Amino acid sequence: MSGVSQLSGLSQLSASRFVCPYWSELDRDSFEERAAILEYDGGFSRVTAEQMASQMINRHWREQ
Repeated sequence: MSGVSQLSGLSQLSASRFVCPYWSELDRDSFEERAAILEYDGGFSRVTAEQMASQMINRHWREQ
């Protein structure tokens, strides 16, 4: 398994904790984008960024 494949697999495992099964593909894409921004631009750890992004997507669902 290449290094890229391993990293991709780890990212998927990490994100799966916070991704809800009822999210659309657009919701999952938004989650990944928000988490990346929070992690790299916001300086949060990956787990914290993913948790915050998940809360943002879920809040959006509740407001609709």
